[in-house]
This record gives sequence, structure tokens and C-alpha cells, in this order.
Amino acid sequence: MKRSILILTMTIGSVMLIMSSANAQRTFNFKNTTGQTVWVGAQGSTLPASGGFTLTNGSTYTLSVPTGWSAGRFWGRTGCNFTGNAGTCETGDCANGLLCNGAGGIPPASLAEFTLNASGAGGLDYYDVSLVDGYNLPMVIQNVGGTKSGNGTKYDCGTAGCTSDLNAACPAELQVKNSAGKIVACMSACEKFNTDQYCCRNAYGTPATCPATSYSLAFKAACPDAYSYAYDDAASTYTCLGGTYTITFGTTTSSSSSSSSSSSSSSSSSSSSGGPVTVYQNCSYGGYAVALPVGSYTLAQLVAKGIKNDDISSVKVQSGYKVTLYQNDNYGGTSLVKTADDDCFVNDNFNDMASSIVVATSGVFATTIQAESWSAMSGVQTETTTDAGGGLDVGWIETNDWIAYPAITIPAAGTYTIEYRVASLSGGGKIQFELAGGSPIYGSIAVPSTGGWQTWTTIKHTVTLAAGSQSFAIKALAGGFNINWLTITQGVKAAEIDGEVANGNVMVFPNPATSQVNVTFDAAVYNKIMITDVTGRIFINQSIASDETMKQIDLQSLSSGMYYISLSGEKCMVIKNLAHTNR
Repeated sequence: MKRSILILTMTIGSVMLIMSSANAQRTFNFKNTTGQTVWVGAQGSTLPASGGFTLTNGSTYTLSVPTGWSAGRFWGRTGCNFTGNAGTCETGDCANGLLCNGAGGIPPASLAEFTLNASGAGGLDYYDVSLVDGYNLPMVIQNVGGTKSGNGTKYDCGTAGCTSDLNAACPAELQVKNSAGKIVACMSACEKFNTDQYCCRNAYGTPATCPATSYSLAFKAACPDAYSYAYDDAASTYTCLGGTYTITFGTTTSSSSSSSSSSSSSSSSSSSSGGPVTVYQNCSYGGYAVALPVGSYTLAQLVAKGIKNDDISSVKVQSGYKVTLYQNDNYGGTSLVKTADDDCFVNDNFNDMASSIVVATSGVFATTIQAESWSAMSGVQTETTTDAGGGLDVGWIETNDWIAYPAITIPAAGTYTIEYRVASLSGGGKIQFELAGGSPIYGSIAVPSTGGWQTWTTIKHTVTLAAGSQSFAIKALAGGFNINWLTITQGVKAAEIDGEVANGNVMVFPNPATSQVNVTFDAAVYNKIMITDVTGRIFINQSIASDETMKQIDLQSLSSGMYYISLSGEKCMVIKNLAHTNR
């Protein structure tokens, strides 16, 4: 009898274990810090919350899903008007009422994506925030209590998301506006233009044939921890083993206080994540704290982030970045530049004086590639050079010859200057800079006559590159030149910033500018003019005719902020600062 009871007890225990495994649940917590009501939509292999729920500003919501939940998606809807379950939304609408009941959100909408306890992956969770379908709200995913795999990267149980306001920086052609004319979402290039190249389909349906575009690069620069386009997997997908998840619409915040019952002025009352620069209300990093991504911030934009006028006293700056604080709105008046932490601005005579701010990268990446150090080539030969430094150059270059080089790592997406050391007896050559394999093509430049095969000069142009390890190549669209080396330098490279060149006489007015800016210059000096922001993103790119002496550029499509105007020619380049305000 006792033997039978023991067997029965073990059987019941086994049944209970099986039932517990079958009913295992994973918890998701939702927060709303956007300042507006968000109506959350949901999809997945098991439908949570009937596909939708309301999340008022400052509120939280908790739900559970099965441990093997897959194809999971959450997104925020804005500007909704529901009566019961019926109604519509300005962004993220599922066309099925409040309870989406399995219907997906209509792009553009920021997405949180999940596959839990993935089969064949050791039970890992996969999660990301995706902007592939566009953007409407800042969104962050945090894993709480999960186990790291130990790969040592930020993608191991890290925080995924986008805390930047992409609506404020959205190109005019991608903007979605409501009936009041307010920008409420930013479309993806795929959604807007619906081409194979932007949508990574058909002939562009592989990572090799569908690289990042200027639009996805801009998304990635503003939100490096989110998917920017279809083949952004390596720099966007996070994994973790177990734990719960917190999804925040808006920016995440935390608070701290002193050990006493009342907070002292040196204790930070709040902080926010999401940028390389954090500004603090008080000296010694006290009071409120707000993190700022790379970008330009007018007073109105600072106030929208919770930063008061003339109220900043200390700052923390991550390595490789700099912050410029301006005394007046729209980047005017006295300025203060910081490239490292500073616990008090009193000694700088800049305490409680900031009314506009620019956050930018400070480190400059540069690398030199010897022309003869190829990994593959077609049609060229080497010879001894008499150029400075000696060694070999590459010659006997004819039309359609090419040279490919070993991979290098580009640190960040943005604008880069490519310089070539060339010699040509008669000129007429043309160099194309491209990704090894021929696509994408980044740009080309004509090779002038130098008067001899060993009479050397340096020419340069600017291109937009994606971040990551890449193999580049040059192709001769027209031959008849030698090349000794090429360099790749981050940013727009020039001899001087905001200065004059002896043969250029460049003037920019008015500055600050509102709807239009005038740029004057000498004739036959420059052949291209560009306007870029502090991240290197190109907004204006125009040719200059040889007889032109002035450009009138419409700025109405640009957001208020700090920009650079660069003019380049065969032998010179100059950059001018431009402050732009929409007021």
C-alpha cells in the first residue's frame, strides 16, 4: 500500500510540473511618458489584450503572454477618437477600432518586436525597436531580470529603442501631418517611394544588393539602437534569456535623492537616457537631468524636453562628443563648448545662461589607403613614384579599370571626405568611389591635368557612407592618370571653418536665416554647394555653374537648428556656419 501511494504522489507531481510548464507566462509592463495619451496596438501568435488598450500619459499597464510567444508586436497609436471600440487614429491606426483583434498598424509607426524562447536558439528571446515601417513615437524596450549570454556586446540584454524626436527632423517629403498641419509621423523611404531599392526587394532583395540609403542613415544616426531598414539586423537585434520586459513610450526616467529625507541641491531629482550629452540643472550634477541625442535644440525644443531657459549649470559628455551651449535662442550670443564632463559653469561665467544647444560628434576618423595595397584589381600596374614619401603608385589606368581594397570600419553613418593623390599629363580622367562589387556608387570626381605623370596634386569630394566594416573600390570612368593614395576622413574636410579662402570670397547672409539664405562667391572657383547638419546628413546638394556668383537657397523645408554650408571646387573648399530658425 505504501508503494502504491508513493507512485501516485510522483505521478501527481509530474502532472503538476507539466501543467506549470504549459501555463508559463512572461510579463510585459508598459509606461507612457510622452505627454499625451497613447492607444497601444498588439499582435502576436497569441493575441494579448484583444489587440489594443489605452495608456494615458503617466500611466502603466501590465499583461502576460505565453513563454513561447512569437511574431509579437506592440505599437503606439496617437490622435485617436474612440466611442466604445469604434473610431480612428491619426497614426498607427489598425482600421479595426480600439481592439485591433489581430489587425496591424498602418505605417508609419514605431514598432516593438519580440520572439520569446526561440526554438533552436537555446531559449533566447529576440527583441528590437523597428523604424522600418516609419516613426511616430519614441519607444524603448528594457529587459529586467534576464540572464546575459556573455557575448560582451550592448545587444546582450541591452536597451533597444529610439528616444529621439524624428518628427522634428523628418525630411519634408516623408512628413505626415494632421489636419492642423502638425507633423505627427515620419514615413520610411520604402513606404513613401515604394521602389525596389528602398524596399529591399527583387534585384535589391539581399544585404549585398540593398545597402543603407541616405534616409535610413539619417534614421540610424538619430536612433542607433533601433532598426533603420530591412537589413539592419546586426546593429539592431537584441537577445536575452528570460526576464520581464518594460516598454516605454517616450523617454525612460529614473530618480535619486540624498540619504536625508529631503533632497539637497546636489542630488539629481531625475534623469533621462537616450543621448551622449546630459545637462543638469544645478552644479555637481544636481537637480533635474536631461539626456540629449546628437542634434540642434532651440529654446522651444529644450523646453519641450523639460529644460528651462537659463537653467543649466553642469554637463556630462560621453567620449567622442561635444556640446555647444548658446546664450541666446537660435544659436546666438556667447557660446560655451564642452568635450568632457564639467561639474559647474560658474568658472566659465556661463552658469544659468543656456538658451539653445547643439550636440555633435567631436572625434574625427581618418584613414589613408595606399593605392597599391589592393585586395583585387583589374587592368592596372604599379611603378616607383617620386611623390613625397616615395614607394609605389598605380598607373597604366584605362577606362573601366578598377581597384578594390581590404575592409575598413567606418565608425558612424554620415558625410565623409574622400581625397585622392593623383597625377595626369593631360587630364580628362574621372574616378568613381564605390563599394567593392560596384554598388552602391557614392560619387565621382574629375582628374585635372597636372602637367606630368609624376607631378602630383590632391583632389577631393564628399560622400555619404554607412557605418560598419566595408570594402571600398575605385573605378576609372575615364583613364589617363596615376594615383598614389586615397584618404577617407569623417565630416566635410576643409582648410578652415567659417573662414575665407583667398580666391573664394564666400559670404553668407542673413545669418541667422529664416526662409532663405544667400551665398555669394567668386565665379569659376566652386562647382558644388551643400548644406548639412551636425551629424553630416545632407539636406541641400546643388551644382554651381562656372559663371554663377550667388546662390539663393530655400530653407523652408529645414527644421530650426545649426547647419554647415560647404562649397567645394577642384582646388579648394570652405565651410560656413549657418543658424536657421523657422520663426
